[in-house]
Amino acid sequence: MKEYIIHVTAHEVGHTLGLRHNFRASTLLDPNELLNDKVTEERGQSGSVMDYNPIVIAAKGEKQGHFVPTTLGPYDFWAIEYAYKPFPKNEAEELQRIASRSAEPELAYSTDEDALGTYSAAALDPLVNQFDQSSDPIRYFENRIGIINELWDSIDKKLVREGEGYQILRRAVMRSLGEYYRALLTASKFIGGLYHHRDHVGDENGRAPFAPIAAEKQKEALDFMRRYCFSEEAFEIKPDLYNKLAPERLPGLDGLNGLFGTQRLDTPWHDSVLNLQRAVLQRLHASTTLARLQDSELRFKSGEDRFTMADMFLGLETAIWAELHHPVRQVSSLRRNLQREHLKTLSRMALRRYAIPEDATSLARASLSRIVENIETKLGEERFNDPTSRAHLEETRARIRATLEAQIAKTSE
Repeated sequence: MKEYIIHVTAHEVGHTLGLRHNFRASTLLDPNELLNDKVTEERGQSGSVMDYNPIVIAAKGEKQGHFVPTTLGPYDFWAIEYAYKPFPKNEAEELQRIASRSAEPELAYSTDEDALGTYSAAALDPLVNQFDQSSDPIRYFENRIGIINELWDSIDKKLVREGEGYQILRRAVMRSLGEYYRALLTASKFIGGLYHHRDHVGDENGRAPFAPIAAEKQKEALDFMRRYCFSEEAFEIKPDLYNKLAPERLPGLDGLNGLFGTQRLDTPWHDSVLNLQRAVLQRLHASTTLARLQDSELRFKSGEDRFTMADMFLGLETAIWAELHHPVRQVSSLRRNLQREHLKTLSRMALRRYAIPEDATSLARASLSRIVENIETKLGEERFNDPTSRAHLEETRARIRATLEAQIAKTSE
């Protein structure tokens, strides 16, 4: 708490001195350096206290370092020098000298308008976020998800106390889903994103305003989402824990406890998970994301590896419909929800229900065609005998056929 008070105070004093938010400052350190007190005290845990820095938590077996920045970062000293250092003469020249350092990695800067709609398709740069950390947000959030999974394994034994209610479990689990949301939406920004720099012409080591994200990094982001959002193991919760997620029943000071007007007292896990998965799918298939993916093919030099729109479509398809390629007997309820949502998305694209590049329409149709072919094979397996799963795939087959026929009819008009 002491460290947090120091951090918040420094942040607000920074505003008093005229500093704006810097949502790129958290990229200062490598993930492996975040818990190293020697490094964070000398350089800062973040490039600036003007970022929204998260609380850094050590994983099991790691030594806890500083939870939040406890000292100013390099950007803070640089910005204050520009704003307040007195120059008896040659002020314009001296200010230009200071400002020309903007390409130095430790002085990375992006502010509110760069982070506008942080997780919307309009957000351009995957390194400009609130409450992320390190130069590699994907690795950082992978560690955070590991901590969440560890928490879910022990929370029902360690957090509750005799004589108290279970509402603290519900709060903790639902807040951890919020951390999942931040992790997965941040990873999704690498797909079709661009690195954005504010360097000026003539700055030392100045960079072009935009730089494409390496294909390998985009593949890493897609694999991260496959494992933690779209895999068959994602969001599994133990029955012993799920049956303890009771809400707060004591009314608050306003006379309400959040339950009035709701239809369910229990925790709607399917809806909560689907809402998160839907948000990721919507961002990946948004018009802006698809257009950037198409444009990104022009940002790489000849011979360089490129991540294409087709790579994204095929990667999502194989992850979300993995049961069609494995010898399993059923499709779980969480997976059925996800597959229906993906089907709706592909169908809207195939039928041109919103403005997207023509290539996206073609790829959506190709995905639907492959899925329906694989469903035919799966339904023919004798061991695939779960009635709900069969009904789900039979309905999916019918919907895809209707969509493809409607697309053909619409195209021929």
